[in-house]
Amino acid sequence: MNFISIATLTLLLVLLLVVLAKKGKKITDYMLFCIIAAITGYVISDILININYNQATFTFRHIAGYLPFLPIFLYGLLITSSDHRIHKSWWIYFIFHFIYYMFIIGEVYIWNDYIIDENRKMNTDGLMYHFFFKGIHIYMIALLIWFLGKLKNYHDKIQHYYSNMDSVDLSWFRYFLLISIFNYSASFTAMVLSDIGLLTQIEFAYLIIRISIFLSLIWMFYHGLRHHVLANFSEAESKIGSSKKYAKSSLTEASAKELFERINELFINESIFHNPDLKVQDLANELGVTNHNVSQVLNEIAGKSFYDFVNDYRLNYFKEQLADPQKRRFTILALGMESGFNSKASINRVFKQQLGITPRQYQQQILAS
Repeated sequence: MNFISIATLTLLLVLLLVVLAKKGKKITDYMLFCIIAAITGYVISDILININYNQATFTFRHIAGYLPFLPIFLYGLLITSSDHRIHKSWWIYFIFHFIYYMFIIGEVYIWNDYIIDENRKMNTDGLMYHFFFKGIHIYMIALLIWFLGKLKNYHDKIQHYYSNMDSVDLSWFRYFLLISIFNYSASFTAMVLSDIGLLTQIEFAYLIIRISIFLSLIWMFYHGLRHHVLANFSEAESKIGSSKKYAKSSLTEASAKELFERINELFINESIFHNPDLKVQDLANELGVTNHNVSQVLNEIAGKSFYDFVNDYRLNYFKEQLADPQKRRFTILALGMESGFNSKASINRVFKQQLGITPRQYQQQILAS
């Protein structure tokens, strides 16, 4: 166990140096540093408790074990917020953690329910023990499930601002949360099974869970460093979605139709969809209107988000290029990039979502006909 902990600690220290060495650090990079630092503290507590098991190491271990959750959850709130700033009101999400930490200190140093024996545990017969040790797992799982809904809202929102979402997409963070929910659920289940005597090798079970947690954190660290663009939402125009939102809009039905025609003219005559970095703000600036106006028109008249509207034009143009005999000397990727897509992944994703087949399969069907 000590060998694994020391190896893990070495890797964590390397990761800390990687973050510190990164140029042009953003607030999210500093949050990643806090996450790795918190995990480092947890690993150190694991090493110390195996070297010298006493009140101090016990307390440190049971506080450090749940500490990484705080910067991880704060990181998620930060990257999905409209202004990408830490808000004082967010402390409410962590109140149970603070109460839990007070409980641990109280158990060890005040109420003396701490027992030094070969089992290395506190008094597990009390109701408070079960409330806090089981409760903190349930609380973290509930918060993560709630945050999955927040991520879905974020994904829906960026479709109204970006025509290419690769740089601001948070699917990787969604996968991380799902794995985290599994890990915390597994830890909770192992704890319950151990309490009722159905799991005798709980340390081995926890070792597997720790490895899973660590691998998922490496996944998050890798994608977190690569996630160099934070979605830029206008505070005044960030609530896009239902028709109720546009109830107070200054656009009349006639002016909305006129604006929609102007939008289509830009796409047909000037082919602005070729710009892979096209954003709703660019379109609004070109037309001399607001983001709100553009989004309203596309939602109410076209029945599409900005993302879907732009990529429909790109897809139709891309299909024409694939069907053009004179363009067969070019690669599919080159034709896709010319159409306005910014990566092979985005080309395949949009194509399969709309047509259910890959660009290559589509081209083969055209050639066979």
